[in-house]
Amino acid sequence: MKYTISLFALLAITLFSCKKDDEDHVDFSGSISVTAPAANDTITGGNTFMVTGSITGNTEMHGNMITVYNQNDQSVVYSNTLDSHSDAYTLNETVTHTLTAATPLRLVIEVEVDHDGESLTKEVLFQYQP
Repeated sequence: MKYTISLFALLAITLFSCKKDDEDHVDFSGSISVTAPAANDTITGGNTFMVTGSITGNTEMHGNMITVYNQNDQSVVYSNTLDSHSDAYTLNETVTHTLTAATPLRLVIEVEVDHDGESLTKEVLFQYQP
């Protein structure tokens, strides 16, 4: 009988002590601002262009990824990942490419808000013209 009561007490302590502490949780709010390239811009000539802007949040974020896709075939033209913890990032990325023809492009910026999978995303459509 003592064994059953002890087992029940241990089980009760385990169940009630393993609650996730939601008191420290802060609902995330943030924004991604892209200053270049602007939506529907045409980038002309050369084999590089800049991606500039800023990312801000009300809590520490866990990095971001910048990817440029060729809209014709969805191939990746450029990709870079920053794994840095901060509540603000400055975007100042030089994109190097090998495009030789007029190409519609899609810039995707993804921010990892936390390690639980919450994220923030911004897309910008623009054109490349040699």
